[in-house]
Amino acid sequence: MKITVTFFLLLFSTLSFAQLSVKSRGRVFDTYGKKMKPAEVRNRLAEKPEALALYNAGRNKKTIGNILLVTGAACIVGDYVNYSFQEYEFSGSPTNISVRAKKKFPSAIGIIGAVSLVVAIPVKLGHAYKVEKAIDRYNGKKIVDSAISLENLSICANQDGVGLRLNF
Repeated sequence: MKITVTFFLLLFSTLSFAQLSVKSRGRVFDTYGKKMKPAEVRNRLAEKPEALALYNAGRNKKTIGNILLVTGAACIVGDYVNYSFQEYEFSGSPTNISVRAKKKFPSAIGIIGAVSLVVAIPVKLGHAYKVEKAIDRYNGKKIVDSAISLENLSICANQDGVGLRLNF
């Protein structure tokens, strides 16, 4: 009887303290190391609305980054294909032929695609940070901002000398 009660207490305690973990690229894993689907993560984070809001913001950021990345690549490839199937202008004499393209590469579409690719990089990198913050909030870890806040700065003077007092 004591063994079964102890077993169920241990089982219940491990289930009640089940935590989530985040690995690279914002992938979420449960306590046993099994990768969770976004719907499963949302169900678990429904207990803490602020964590769920951060997770959803991270997933939206990932979607926007993917759209920018694919759109940028498609614009660059489309611009190159358009450039490669263009007409050429021939001029000169029969012994000295000059060939010049009628269009320039890259065009505005190619430049827009390159800008889209450049913008997609920080957007895609930032989504994992938001997901990690959401999981840390769910697990109950204290989130510390990287910036140091200075509450008070004062000058102190006594018989030993003069100094600065910093309160963080």
